Amino acid sequence: ETQAGIILPTEPQKNGAGALVGCQTGQDVQKVMIAFPDSVTHWKVMWPGKKALLKVLNDPHKKERISMLIVKLNNVKGMSEEDVQQEIEQKAPIKLPVKPHIPSERGFAIVGCKEKADTLALYEYFPTRVMPWVPR
Repeated sequence: ETQAGIILPTEPQKNGAGALVGCQTGQDVQKVMIAFPDSVTHWKVMWPGKKALLKVLNDPHKKERISMLIVKLNNVKGMSEEDVQQEIEQKAPIKLPVKPHIPSERGFAIVGCKEKADTLALYEYFPTRVMPWVPR
């Protein structure tokens, strides 16, 4: 914080010899990259391989880290997980890394995206149906 001149929103998470540092803004990311040019790498949050949505939702460490890649898609009553995935991939220019999950008789699907840009695309292509997913 002192060397980069920013205030971190959370404590850095130690990771081997380094640490994962979250920043509040893109400007703060740039300040950290300038302050530590030889030891910093911009980290992009991405879906963990082919790991199924329910496995991620049930893993507290992964769930917190990638919650920004998960959204709730409303109005899916009567649709299968395959139908939801097909609708998303036909309307939005994205490919889902895993099948969505539809909790029984809830009328919504939980959708995992490969990266943040895909999540934003869902908000653009389904503006009245997509909501943030809040981990419990």
